[in-house]
Formats: sequence, structure tokens, C-alpha cells
Amino acid sequence: MVFQCLNPVRSNRIDREMNRLLSSFFGETPQRSSGRRSMAVNVWEKDDAWLVEAELPGVKPENLEISVIDDELAISVEPRGSEEEDATYYRRERRRGAVSRTIQLPTAVDAERVEATLVLGVLTVTLPKSETARRHRIQVHPGN
Repeated sequence: MVFQCLNPVRSNRIDREMNRLLSSFFGETPQRSSGRRSMAVNVWEKDDAWLVEAELPGVKPENLEISVIDDELAISVEPRGSEEEDATYYRRERRRGAVSRTIQLPTAVDAERVEATLVLGVLTVTLPKSETARRHRIQVHPGN
């Protein structure tokens, strides 16, 4: 009998590939987990970069934490202001509190050149593709 040690890095990679496969088939859906709400995002590609827009109304830049690891962008928002804890609400639709979202990108990015701006409640993150991930056009020359 042969025992093989579980490699957590490889296991995580398999999970990410399965998530990518299922997302490409069924489409991306906003994720809700452990009572935390998610943020709506758009992701699109340019020749040299990925762009991500996230709706974050009322959020200040100092309440945002953005990080990039390999091909994943993580956006977290810390609680923004206090609510009236002892208030009796007639209607309570606006929630305050921590929000986070991790977006898996189709290719690796150059983390050193990532830029983010927040304008009128819309966060725009520009993630330049790494050199190895960029599309290179190969010119074909006629043979002799």
C-alpha cells in the first residue's frame, strides 16, 4: 500500500480549477457566505490588462483593503460608521459592515503595477497582465 501526502497548495489549485470550470459553464454569481454580503463587480479584458469595477457606495479609500496573489484579486471593506444599535427600525434595507470579494482572473498579473481608484462609489482596479500572460502575435515568414 502506498501512502501519498496531501499537498495543500496542489489541493487549493484543484479547487480553483474546479471553480473556474463551473463558473465558465454556469456563469458567475454574487457570492454570499457566512452572512456577509457581496459586492457587484464587472471584469473585462484589454490587450495588456484586466479591469475590475466594483460598486462600493459610501466607502472611503481608507476603509478598503485590496491585495493580489497570483491570479486572484481580493477586495475587503471594513465597517463604515456606526449604526444605531438601540434604534427600533421601521424599515432596514441598508446594511453596514464588512464586505469582501475574491475574484479569480483568467491569467496572472503584474502585482507591482496594479492601480486602484475610487470615484463616486465605484472602485476601478487596473491589473496589468504579466509578460508571460500577454498575447504575442507571431509573424509567419515564408520558407525557402
